[in-house]
Amino acid sequence: MQEELLVKQSLKGSHEAFEELVIKYEKSIYNIAYHYLLDRELALDISQETFLQAYQSLKALKDQTAFGAWLKRICRNKCLDYLRKNKEQNLSLEEIMSAETTLAKLPAEERTPEKSVAEKENIAHLERLLKEMPAEYREVLILRAFEDYSYEEIAQATKSSLGTVKSRIFRAKKMLKEQYERV
Repeated sequence: MQEELLVKQSLKGSHEAFEELVIKYEKSIYNIAYHYLLDRELALDISQETFLQAYQSLKALKDQTAFGAWLKRICRNKCLDYLRKNKEQNLSLEEIMSAETTLAKLPAEERTPEKSVAEKENIAHLERLLKEMPAEYREVLILRAFEDYSYEEIAQATKSSLGTVKSRIFRAKKMLKEQYERV
């Protein structure tokens, strides 16, 4: 309810209300941009562009209770546009794994040199597998595994049916498992 009120106040011209929305979503939007682009500065730029477009297009938001999903869709579309224009769709799993948000989720443990080497080899192998994966499968994995999107949120973000999302996630996991086990 608080979010809906902030959206309504923003529509009436309250810069403070929109600033509260920015504060609420800035980490989430940055994380989405970073996981797509794997570049901190570029992710910051895309985040700013996302909020600017949201502010300018706020009147086009039909369901004020869905502000967060709408904002994330703007960010995702900006990232995909950038990737299409620059043809840099190669994801680096090592960079994804080193992202601050991902590291925060990993348990702290003592690393031996042997563990470090094995870890790097596994990451390099997974990175190659992700690069070879079709974009629609790679995208749903990013949204599910790294952004913690629900199936419904992924369906909304990708403008796909729920069944399509479930199918793509299943196939992507199966593809990764089969390819990983081959080597």
